[in-house]
Amino acid sequence: MTTHTLCLSVILIISSFNPFIIIQTLTRFPGMENINTRRFYEKAFMIILGVVVISSMILVKQMSNINITEVKWKMWAVILIFLVPGIICLEIGIGFLRLKIKGYKIEGLDIKQDFKKRSIRELIIIIFIAIFEEFIYRKLYFIILIDFFKWNLVVVIIITTIVYAFNHFFMGEGIFYQKIASGLIFGIIFVLSGSIVIPIIAHVAQNIFVILVGRK
Repeated sequence: MTTHTLCLSVILIISSFNPFIIIQTLTRFPGMENINTRRFYEKAFMIILGVVVISSMILVKQMSNINITEVKWKMWAVILIFLVPGIICLEIGIGFLRLKIKGYKIEGLDIKQDFKKRSIRELIIIIFIAIFEEFIYRKLYFIILIDFFKWNLVVVIIITTIVYAFNHFFMGEGIFYQKIASGLIFGIIFVLSGSIVIPIIAHVAQNIFVILVGRK
């Protein structure tokens, strides 16, 4: 790996560390005050992550290797059937526990109101965001930090989990803690499966399930 490619790879990691800083900067320009904040943020987030993924595939050859043929599909299909609802329940449990610790009285469970207003177009955007997130926070980070910098695997899993969760902090402190849990699981199944396809399926399935349930 050349010094040039290494420097560009580091820049890619830095640019993906908190894309919302870039998005928030854009909203300060004249004429941007009256935009639909949620939709704009999601589209801008998808575009930024997409640029990072495409650029990284050009700069880092290993990014294009998704190792589909090495996956034990029957075993992982069974695991995912139980894992996806398990991740959702885990996130709900963390949110419930956090509210209990803060002394809130919980009378029931409801999907966040935002999810009930999602259009099919927004659902597609969220699916692409999930795919791009996995390519960046699992594939790209792991390649650069482990293959190029020779960092410890456990350290990399922890770092990528925190960075992934941090990019959801704008949704609230509670979501941050929930994404710590799901991000850790996505990182582990990426390592165990040997393919980025498995965490992508888990992440996309989780998002689709939550949004479709919220639309009812």
